[in-house]
Amino acid sequence: MKPLYLLVPFVPLAASIAVGLFGRRLGRTLSHWLCIGGVAIAFAASLAIAREVAGGHTFNGDLYTWAQVGGVRFAVGFLIDRSP
Repeated sequence: MKPLYLLVPFVPLAASIAVGLFGRRLGRTLSHWLCIGGVAIAFAASLAIAREVAGGHTFNGDLYTWAQVGGVRFAVGFLIDRSP
């Protein structure tokens, strides 16, 4: 899996967790910029991924298995493809 795919969900999540835990110490302005920066990085990564998909690349991969019951496996992952 390309690390670029992980940036889209996890950079804004990490920024919001940091602001949630340390927001009072960071101050209001820095907290705002951290969240905005996280979303901007995710947006830039999304544009790069969209360009790859437009070029014909696809990805279907699992991050981890959430649960396995009998013969059924529940996995968390990414499916990146061209949708109609």
